[in-house]
Amino acid sequence: MIDQGDSPDLGAARLAFPALRHQPTLERGLSRARNAGITLARGEIVAFLDDDCTVGPGWVAQVAEVFGRHPEAGLVFGSVSDGVGDPEQYVPSYSITGERTLRGRLAAARAHGIGAAMYVRREAAAKVGEFDLLLGAGAEFRSSEDWDFTFRTLAAGFRVVESAAVQVVHHGGRPYADGSAASLLRMNAFSHGAVHTKLLRCRDWVALVLLVEELWSSLRLLRPLAGLAGKPTNAGRLLSYCRGLAAGWGRPVDAGTRTFRPSSATSSPLQSLRSSSTEAPQP
Repeated sequence: MIDQGDSPDLGAARLAFPALRHQPTLERGLSRARNAGITLARGEIVAFLDDDCTVGPGWVAQVAEVFGRHPEAGLVFGSVSDGVGDPEQYVPSYSITGERTLRGRLAAARAHGIGAAMYVRREAAAKVGEFDLLLGAGAEFRSSEDWDFTFRTLAAGFRVVESAAVQVVHHGGRPYADGSAASLLRMNAFSHGAVHTKLLRCRDWVALVLLVEELWSSLRLLRPLAGLAGKPTNAGRLLSYCRGLAAGWGRPVDAGTRTFRPSSATSSPLQSLRSSSTEAPQP
């Protein structure tokens, strides 16, 4: 468990999972936590879940079974269902029926898996590289780290599988009434725009196709009358995507890794873990 909190209560977790390793870190950010998890992982598969998600008793076996059937897959996404059940709230989810395999960079336009049910083969992570530190919750661009990693996985020659065989329930909702849902959707679009610009600046011209596809999809999703019901019209989402495109031009990039270049003062995940650890390293 990568802990970025101030004073967590791990009593119940340790009772349920005696082998749980608690690893605090000084730095914040979802991408940093995921990079640290990959660094410390001992198994072949690294599983990522959001802290407001639950899984069934057969979850581990479900993940292992999908990877077993797809030895060429570097990344697997499961189906994420709405665990709130309130039509007045937006719950990030992704319902998958059946199974499909994505291959090649252009397939990223059809990749919709989300980080709440994301499973990475360590062999692929070693080739793809780290999650982009400027993307994801707690970073400048607070989303799209999962899609960005998906694109780079495809670009590295691995396949991405989306499978209904892995089920996750998401309990984190955002109300429409107070604008929280619209704010989340705009944030996602802003970050996605920044990622597309980053890839263009890395001279990956497939990103131009993805950019046009995103703009066209956003235009088709415009729902002016939805505003009368207090729900998102998607106009703000389109504007946020365009703002993200512009913001991405102002950040240094590393063309070799296809990531934004963080500050030189930023430590690596392993350095951060070592400086904050209060436990002896495990063999």
